[in-house]
Amino acid sequence: MAAPAIQQRERRRHHRYDVRDVRGTLVFPMRVKVLNMSLTGLAIESAKALEIGRRYDLKLQDDRETIQISVDVQWCHLVRTERSGIGEVPAVYQAGLDFRHVLSEQASELLSFLEHHVVVDVERRVFGRFKMALEEPIGLDEHHDFLVRELSYSGMLIETDLMPRVGDAFDLEVHPSGRKLSTRGKVVHAEPLDHKPGCRAGIEFEGMAPETRSALEQVIEGFLE
Repeated sequence: MAAPAIQQRERRRHHRYDVRDVRGTLVFPMRVKVLNMSLTGLAIESAKALEIGRRYDLKLQDDRETIQISVDVQWCHLVRTERSGIGEVPAVYQAGLDFRHVLSEQASELLSFLEHHVVVDVERRVFGRFKMALEEPIGLDEHHDFLVRELSYSGMLIETDLMPRVGDAFDLEVHPSGRKLSTRGKVVHAEPLDHKPGCRAGIEFEGMAPETRSALEQVIEGFLE
């Protein structure tokens, strides 16, 4: 026979509890193709339009190492559509990404000085764009902050500036009471907000690690005290 505390938990497992000042981040991963790269940025091709002025996390990887840097979108436009074998016509976008903000102040000053004062042979130009020997697409992560309105053992209700589609899945982090809970989630419903841009979305947790679930239970029990 189950203990009273366990029985009570089972009865309320899918009940959502109102919470305050709990925030988090949605991480939408994308795969993009690098077209060319310079010392201060790169051009990529994507199946999704990128938001101009928004910051994304870029992952450059080879057999030896992985480098993750943040990049700012300078421009993005539709370049073509491609008809698939099943009749779909997906869009293809190209975008320019800038990572000068990650350079140190001295490195930025040096690049600026060289660009204005160094003269090199056109055939040996070092500040132009160059091709990269990357055959596979690389990772580009899009981050969106959210505010948790309700929290349960199996999911949460959030408000965010993003307008996701039902069925979208992503990595996420929730930050209750100074903790960081990392897991995956799936959108089960979404509707626009009435008073500002964005949406209210119901998120179902997926593949939560045992230690994360234990921490989540402690957080919820703390709200109930």
